[in-house]
Amino acid sequence: MKRGFGWAVVSSLVCLLPWTGCSGERRDFGNQATAGASGDAGTQSGAGNSGRGGRSSTAGGSSKAGDSSDMAGTSNGGQAGDSSDGTAGSSVAGQSENDGSSPTAGSGGGTPVGECAAGKSEACGDCGTRTCDATTLKWGACSGDGHQQACWKTAAGVALPGTMPAAPKGSCHAGQQTCQANAAWSACTGAVAPAAADDCSVAGNDANCDGTANGGCNCVSNDTRTCGKDTGNCQTGTQTCTNQVWGACVGEIKEAANDSCATTGDDANCNGVANEGCLCTPGNVATACNDNVACTDDGCNNGVCTHSVSAGYCLIGTSCVAHNTAESGNACRYCDATINKIAWSNSSPSTKCDDGLWCNGDDTCNGGACTHQFTGNRCTASGACALSVCDEARDSCFKPTTASCKTATEKQCASTTACAADVQSRTSTQYCSGTTVDCTGSTTYSAWAPSTDCTADQTCNGSSFTCQNTLGCGSTWCNGTASGSQCWTLNTDLLGRDAAIAACANLTAGGMMGWALPTIYEYLTIDQGCDGTTGSINGSTSTCTMGADLNQGAQSCLACPDGMGTGDKGCYWFPGMGTCNNTVWGYWSQSKTNFGPLGYGPKSNSVVFWPGDPNTVQYAYRCTRKKP
Repeated sequence: MKRGFGWAVVSSLVCLLPWTGCSGERRDFGNQATAGASGDAGTQSGAGNSGRGGRSSTAGGSSKAGDSSDMAGTSNGGQAGDSSDGTAGSSVAGQSENDGSSPTAGSGGGTPVGECAAGKSEACGDCGTRTCDATTLKWGACSGDGHQQACWKTAAGVALPGTMPAAPKGSCHAGQQTCQANAAWSACTGAVAPAAADDCSVAGNDANCDGTANGGCNCVSNDTRTCGKDTGNCQTGTQTCTNQVWGACVGEIKEAANDSCATTGDDANCNGVANEGCLCTPGNVATACNDNVACTDDGCNNGVCTHSVSAGYCLIGTSCVAHNTAESGNACRYCDATINKIAWSNSSPSTKCDDGLWCNGDDTCNGGACTHQFTGNRCTASGACALSVCDEARDSCFKPTTASCKTATEKQCASTTACAADVQSRTSTQYCSGTTVDCTGSTTYSAWAPSTDCTADQTCNGSSFTCQNTLGCGSTWCNGTASGSQCWTLNTDLLGRDAAIAACANLTAGGMMGWALPTIYEYLTIDQGCDGTTGSINGSTSTCTMGADLNQGAQSCLACPDGMGTGDKGCYWFPGMGTCNNTVWGYWSQSKTNFGPLGYGPKSNSVVFWPGDPNTVQYAYRCTRKKP
């Protein structure tokens, strides 16, 4: 195959000089290639220098282009002037050293190739240039300018194997040669061709330039690598390469046959399963060895769970019992954690016990069993609350607190001062205390209820709890509660004066005798409500008086208006005096004058002189006496 050129300077040459016979050398010219391009040999890729046209030692279309060792840069590894298939690398037939005196005819118009023309330059030698003198029209000297190009040969000019690399690859790279002043290329220096193999003693070496560092090397000297495994307890080590052989694994911790059960998480066999074959480890005792028994200390001994009874406890069956705790229901056996942690120990013979039966007396321990004080009935006492048979349910020889042992009737007055207050009674019931044979327990009472109804004239005697007639109750009224207070009957009947005197003298009222018809002075003690002189109503006071001589008549008692008192129907006496008969002139009194008997007129707050026969005329009256 023929290497391609970027463009040809001359497509053909015409032999215009017969004396030359067109048999000499002829140099191509027309354009000077610069860095990155070859005027004759096409585009140069990556060489960084511009080569010039090669030299062909054969005229015309010779199948051999001659020996051109100069390279015009690189174009996919090709060289200007050299053809891999033996054809000429240039379309120029040869080289003509035209000095201007022998013009050479070209195949086209213009100045023929090699012809000296003013200012014209052309390539010469291996890599030089000459210029036509504008005055003499002769070519100047052929000289190089020092430019460089890539090369692929030894310094002795021997071509290197393979294709020149466009760029460094591995250890391989193209060399450099310089265009010298004599227009000849210098020797090629610096080119490095592929070696047969990479150097295994240098890390990263790619001497065979295949793009793979240390290709074919088992290892590179002094390189290190991790060795062994890092699973479980195992630990990786380090190997070092010496003469392409990996050394021993230094620092490696290898697997053991079995995991240890003494260390939680141990994976000595390095299979990724911790504590393989262990039923437990110190770190998982709480879960692996938990027997759910509160009084055992769970542990792990070489992979096997252990359960020892905790200090201060007994494990009897499945029950945890604290030290010195008695057996439930049998005080004669107990946990003695210092003697036997898995069985009951017998209590001492002096230990008290209770078999649950009270009636057989005090119990004591004997050989781990409870013995009894009584073999028969323990209840022998007598009394209102004593039991003849022991009550096992209550652990008692006494009647319960619900058993009554005494009843009584109690009396009281509903009131000792209120009139008509009844005598009341209730029943008291006393019960056994439950702790003694005597009747000393609590007492309950029924509700108070009337037992005797006292009349309106009676009050209840707080000592005898009987009804008694009492002054100031019912048909009598007393102007005060103290001894000596004046008491009055409240009757409303009409009698003659003598009959009224007799009625009072024979009267028994309020449980008392000794009544009499009032004097005019006694009537005036209950008079109230008017100023007898002015007639003004004045509340509870009175100014009506009688002199010592009744014949003188009433004093200051005549000016009060009728019916304006505070008593019944407007009478001038205390309201406690009850009904006032204001349809008659007045009330009889024991007092009399030379003119006849005197009476009291409560309607007008006045003393009345009664005309007529006192035995045939009937008027109202009241009886009175002092309170004892």
